[in-house]
Amino acid sequence: MPLGLNNPQNNFKVVVRVRPPVAREKQGGHFRSIVQVAPESRTIAIMEYLGREIEERERAKDIELNPHLCVWNAFSFDFVHDMNDT
Repeated sequence: MPLGLNNPQNNFKVVVRVRPPVAREKQGGHFRSIVQVAPESRTIAIMEYLGREIEERERAKDIELNPHLCVWNAFSFDFVHDMNDT
Protein backbone atom coordinates (compact mmCIF):
# COMPACT_ATOMS: atom_id res chain seq x y z
CA MET A 1 0.00 0.00 0.00
CA PRO A 2 1.54 3.33 -1.01
CA LEU A 3 2.01 5.96 1.69
CA GLY A 4 -0.58 8.67 1.07
CA LEU A 5 -2.63 11.18 3.00
CA ASN A 6 -5.46 8.67 3.52
CA ASN A 7 -3.18 5.98 4.94
CA PRO A 8 -4.06 5.24 8.62
CA GLN A 9 -0.34 4.97 9.37
CA ASN A 10 -0.01 8.74 8.79
CA ASN A 11 -2.59 9.66 11.43
CA PHE A 12 -1.58 10.91 14.86
CA LYS A 13 -3.41 11.67 18.10
CA VAL A 14 -3.12 14.87 20.12
CA VAL A 15 -3.28 14.65 23.91
CA VAL A 16 -3.45 17.78 26.06
CA ARG A 17 -2.99 17.99 29.82
CA VAL A 18 -3.52 21.22 31.74
CA ARG A 19 -0.88 21.55 34.42
CA PRO A 20 -1.66 22.71 37.96
CA PRO A 21 -0.60 26.24 38.92
CA VAL A 22 2.91 26.64 40.29
CA ALA A 23 3.57 28.35 43.63
CA ARG A 24 4.54 31.64 41.95
CA GLU A 25 1.17 31.78 40.19
CA LYS A 26 -0.73 31.19 43.44
CA GLN A 27 1.14 33.87 45.40
CA GLY A 28 -1.14 36.50 46.88
CA GLY A 29 -4.18 34.24 46.71
CA HIS A 30 -5.52 35.79 43.49
CA PHE A 31 -4.96 32.90 41.09
CA ARG A 32 -7.77 32.39 38.61
CA SER A 33 -7.53 29.68 35.99
CA ILE A 34 -8.24 30.82 32.46
CA VAL A 35 -8.63 27.23 31.23
CA GLN A 36 -11.72 25.04 31.41
CA VAL A 37 -11.33 21.35 30.62
CA ALA A 38 -14.22 19.16 29.44
CA PRO A 39 -12.86 15.60 29.10
CA GLU A 40 -16.26 14.16 28.11
CA SER A 41 -16.39 16.39 25.03
CA ARG A 42 -12.60 16.38 24.56
CA THR A 43 -12.40 20.16 24.56
CA ILE A 44 -10.43 22.86 26.33
CA ALA A 45 -11.67 26.44 26.53
CA ILE A 46 -9.24 29.29 27.14
CA MET A 47 -10.42 32.68 28.38
CA GLU A 48 -9.14 35.82 26.73
CA TYR A 49 -9.49 38.97 28.83
CA LEU A 50 -10.27 41.99 26.64
CA GLY A 51 -10.04 44.64 29.34
CA ARG A 52 -7.14 46.94 30.00
CA GLU A 53 -3.88 45.59 31.39
CA ILE A 54 -4.16 45.81 35.18
CA GLU A 55 -2.94 44.03 38.32
CA GLU A 56 -4.33 40.52 38.87
CA ARG A 57 -6.53 41.46 41.84
CA GLU A 58 -8.13 44.32 39.89
CA ARG A 59 -8.57 42.09 36.84
CA ALA A 60 -10.48 39.49 38.89
CA LYS A 61 -12.83 42.19 40.17
CA ASP A 62 -13.21 43.64 36.66
CA ILE A 63 -14.12 40.20 35.28
CA GLU A 64 -16.78 39.74 37.97
CA LEU A 65 -18.30 43.15 37.26
CA ASN A 66 -17.92 42.99 33.46
CA PRO A 67 -18.12 39.37 32.26
CA HIS A 68 -18.57 40.63 28.69
CA LEU A 69 -14.84 41.45 28.74
CA CYS A 70 -14.06 37.72 28.61
CA VAL A 71 -14.12 35.71 25.42
CA TRP A 72 -13.84 31.93 25.58
CA ASN A 73 -12.13 30.09 22.72
CA ALA A 74 -12.70 26.33 22.57
CA PHE A 75 -10.35 23.77 21.06
CA SER A 76 -10.96 20.06 20.45
CA PHE A 77 -8.38 17.31 20.86
CA ASP A 78 -8.28 13.54 20.77
CA PHE A 79 -7.79 13.39 24.55
CA VAL A 80 -7.83 16.09 27.24
CA HIS A 81 -6.85 15.86 30.90
CA ASP A 82 -7.28 18.44 33.63
CA MET A 83 -4.76 19.42 36.29
CA ASN A 84 -5.91 16.61 38.61
CA ASP A 85 -5.07 13.81 36.18
CA THR A 86 -1.72 12.09 36.36
